[in-house]
Amino acid sequence: MTAHEHMTKNLRKVAGGGIAWERGVFTKDKDLEPMALLDAAVDIAWDCLMPNTLERPLLDIKKEGKRIVFRIKTYSLEQVLSQAA
Repeated sequence: MTAHEHMTKNLRKVAGGGIAWERGVFTKDKDLEPMALLDAAVDIAWDCLMPNTLERPLLDIKKEGKRIVFRIKTYSLEQVLSQAA
């Protein structure tokens, strides 16, 4: 099984437009390198969260309980305006 297949198999959708994996998914299969699993998770996140586009926005990655949750990074209007000033 490839890293991409392993991560796709263990993918979970979460409320609020995110996707997640249990933290153990990144370490339980000793035949797969954790960095390869992380790379696969990022690729899958972009594919799931930004389908049919080549745009690759920043991802917001957080631990939430026993999961690692990936969401598209969003900015408030104040943050955008402060960058323009």
